[in-house]
Amino acid sequence: MLRFGFVRKLRMSTAYFTRAVITQSARIDLACQALAGPGGDQRADAVHDLRLALRALRTVLLFFRGSETADTLRRHLARSYRLSREARELEVALDGLALLQMRHPLALNVDLAWARALQCERSSLLVRLQPDLVSALALLLPFLAGADALLDKRRLRKLARMQAKYLWQKVQGKLRRALKSGKRTHWHAARLAIKRYRSWGVQFAPLLNRRTRKRVKVLSFVQGLLGELNDWGALVQRLQAEEALAKAWRRIIVQRERRLQKVLCRYIRRQVWGVMQAK
Repeated sequence: MLRFGFVRKLRMSTAYFTRAVITQSARIDLACQALAGPGGDQRADAVHDLRLALRALRTVLLFFRGSETADTLRRHLARSYRLSREARELEVALDGLALLQMRHPLALNVDLAWARALQCERSSLLVRLQPDLVSALALLLPFLAGADALLDKRRLRKLARMQAKYLWQKVQGKLRRALKSGKRTHWHAARLAIKRYRSWGVQFAPLLNRRTRKRVKVLSFVQGLLGELNDWGALVQRLQAEEALAKAWRRIIVQRERRLQKVLCRYIRRQVWGVMQAK
């Protein structure tokens, strides 16, 4: 497995990008094998692994923008990512529900219904993913053979840093708005901006400067907190849709959300704000 974020003095070449594409493709294949396990034997984090690999491969293919094949590949991967969303959201919802039941047990059948829905979603996921993944694989092998002609090696570093700068500006704007308003929708937008920035920074760390790598590291904790905050909000919406949001559970969730927001704001002001102000 390539350690993208920890290679400091690596000459960026077409071979590097080819290996990156192959590595992420192998991760997708392993996740699909895990999902194909018999009955309930699928690995618990298989859907999460699949989504991480799909997103990473799409990020790598951004460097081949302008190639019709690369754009088609990215569309297939994007559809696969969208199709896997419901399974991942059910996994997260069940984890949150288990925590609620530990704090305040209630005799509701919603957990059983969600577990059955997740099992059905996992079982049918590979069937629904197959057309896009098979098409992507058919395009991938000839694409790799001609990848050398698609990359302008002289512009790699410049392109990587320009994109990182653009994504960082998005992060700054979204975080400032979220800190000012405190609204859940604004925190969600900030989370997505940070996720895109960190994905780019991890994949292409050897092309980026030390300041960018520091930002990627500092934002890791923020992304984790925002992910947890988003998960609780999604759980509330799902429980409300099922008319199963008990008052005791609502109180627990509100307390956790307030605590998360307090920790988040404190960390951003103490650790991230100086990084945000740096030119």
